[in-house]
Amino acid sequence: MFGPPGFPGRRGRRRRRVWRTGSSRPACVDFGFFVRQTVCRDSCRGNALTKIYANAADALDGLLRDGILIAAGGFGLCGIPELLIQAVRDSGVKDLTVASNNAGVDTFGLGLLMQTRQIRKMMSSYVGENDLFMQQYLSDELEVEFNPQGTLAERMRAGGCGIPAFYTKTGVGTLVAEGKEHKEFDGETYIMEKGIFADLSIVKAWKADETGNC
Repeated sequence: MFGPPGFPGRRGRRRRRVWRTGSSRPACVDFGFFVRQTVCRDSCRGNALTKIYANAADALDGLLRDGILIAAGGFGLCGIPELLIQAVRDSGVKDLTVASNNAGVDTFGLGLLMQTRQIRKMMSSYVGENDLFMQQYLSDELEVEFNPQGTLAERMRAGGCGIPAFYTKTGVGTLVAEGKEHKEFDGETYIMEKGIFADLSIVKAWKADETGNC
């Protein structure tokens, strides 16, 4: 049985790399496809700039703390930075806000952080495959901020570019627009959406170089 790299059931040896990139807001990249496990991020050790680490826990060292906002890559069960998610779980940090397309499933992806109740709030587009998500939401253990998928992607892009907010027609006249600023441009109504400024981004890439470019 075959699936995305790192998905349970995939045959063959798996090798991993995780990179930590060079931006003012740290990002760790889980680079997994038949390569030995390494990790990349920016940090100065001595006079050298180190971007490659032996494992995900080392890459996240000094970046994790309670209450931070993590932007997590992945679509459905594809492209999930599972090594980094496991390292976040093992760190024991709590009260996390996570911005991601979805929340994985009960036993894979961000579902692992649902099991340990380390996530306080999810900013997502689709979460229908995770029973733990539903249970915690209905019992008021989990705060949820739903976003149209394109809006969620643009909010992340805006935050990465330093743009605090933007206007979009998506969601006008729906529950999405409640409590948000409305403004007219050329006779059309738009709502304002705020950029997502994550404290840490974790993504998975097929290919990266030793300077952290994916």
